[in-house]
Parts: sequence; C-alpha cells; structure tokens
Amino acid sequence: MQTIVVDDHGRSWDARSPALRRFLRCPLPDFDFLTYLVDNLGFVAVTKTGPHGVRIQMRPETVSQTSLAAALYCIADMELRYITITHSGETHVHRLFHSVAQAVAYMAEQIAGNYQHAPLTLVSRERPVDLLANTEGPLSSFLAHWIDCGHVYDAALASTLAQTLHQRFLEVEPTDDRLTIVDVGAGLEMFAPAWRQKARGLRVEELPDYDYGRWVEGMYRQVLDTDKPRLDDVNVTIRRPDRNDRIRIRYRRLILPFKCGKHGATRLLGTSVMDQTLDLGS
Repeated sequence: MQTIVVDDHGRSWDARSPALRRFLRCPLPDFDFLTYLVDNLGFVAVTKTGPHGVRIQMRPETVSQTSLAAALYCIADMELRYITITHSGETHVHRLFHSVAQAVAYMAEQIAGNYQHAPLTLVSRERPVDLLANTEGPLSSFLAHWIDCGHVYDAALASTLAQTLHQRFLEVEPTDDRLTIVDVGAGLEMFAPAWRQKARGLRVEELPDYDYGRWVEGMYRQVLDTDKPRLDDVNVTIRRPDRNDRIRIRYRRLILPFKCGKHGATRLLGTSVMDQTLDLGS
C-alpha cells in the first residue's frame, strides 16, 4: 500500500521518498518518519487500503489547513466506500466513515474542538524600535552593534551574543521557501538542551511546540520580507513535550536582518530579555 504525504504547501510526496527526507533535512532512518510528519509538522498522510478504501492520518492539534484541503481534494474523485480517519492526541483514535462528506464533517469537528479548548496563549505587541535608541540594556546594545556594523554579519557579533546577550538567541536563514535554524544559543532555555543540540537545519516551525514555532516563523518572515528590525513584547504559553508541561513566559524580543558572506545573503538574528512585568492579556 502506497502512502502519500501532503505537506503544508499542498504538495504530495511518496512517504518513502528519499527526496522528501532530503527536503526536510531528516536523513536519519532511526525514527518513525511518518508519525513525525503527521504529529509534529502538521502534514496529512493518505493511504489507499483497497479499491474503495482509504485511510487518512492527521493530528488535530497541528494539522495544516492547506495539507488537509489538498488531501481531501486528492480523494474527492475516488469511488470510496470506506474512509478511516486516524488521529493522535492524548489517545489514538480510529473512525470509519462511508462517505467523504461524513469524514470531512468529523475532521472539521475535531479541529474546531481542539482550537476551542486549547489553553494556549500566543500574544505579542509590536513596539517601535526607536524605544531602544539612546537607552541601556542588552537589546539596545544589540541594535547599536547592528547599526555600527552597517547591518553586516561580522566577527565581533559572537562577542556581543555571548557577553551582552548571554547566548539568548535564535539564528535563522532562508533556504528555498523555508526559514531554517542556523544556531540556537545555550541561553535560550525554554526548550531542552537535547533539542538545541539537534536544532541546526530544522525549520523554525519545528520548535518543540509546533504552534508556537509556526507563530514565531511568521514574525521572522516579516523581517525577511521587509528587511527591517522588529521589536515585540511577548506573552506566551509554551508546551514542553520533554517535560510534559506548559510554561507561561513574558519577554521582549528583537529580530534583526544581517547581510552575510560575499553575496550579502540575509541572515536573521533574534534575541530576547525576560520581563515578568509584561502582561498583554490572554
């Protein structure tokens, strides 16, 4: 039985395709790749189980609307009598339907229910970067370095990241149409050290909390698209899968676009300072 995986851009891949692993920078064969795609990246898997049967695998908490729509389009013209929906969460659920309409209604209900009850907080307030001008503090020093170096990624930047920002940074660069992680500072402690060690080459949305990762990716992408700094006051609740808990944190984050290498490729650096006094609401 062939399994087709639909990604968050609506593209279809053979689940066993080496090209898909290369594209996602996941060459290692020692883990359940399909489960990783569905549970962590929000992809949808479609498996033809017989002449008139199909199985759809998804995770309501992370599923991409684009992936789901493309998967449903894929099966719309099939003469199906049996549609099995398999989804994971706190438990694995298997449901059987006899029409595409029934299956669509069920999936919409699961996704809507998840968003309705999820106690996740992702709130930010964009602030004028001028707030940091002529002031003291780690973010002001970071901005001053960016201005003084002419926005060029230089050798002195490492010292600023280590001494002034205490290694609280996320470094990102565009790869094809994705934003991939170049480096994660040891001072960024919201996620486990084991994840930080393997984070290089992953997409930004592949943070341990996928919803938070997709949200953060949007902010980095705005900086990439505008080539302008972005300053935010942030109030978020983050899932930590390694500890099976959630934490609420408040911080001020500055993202700056640097020019790197002889061709002037853009590299984005984001850093933050914790601020427990921020309360932007739930």
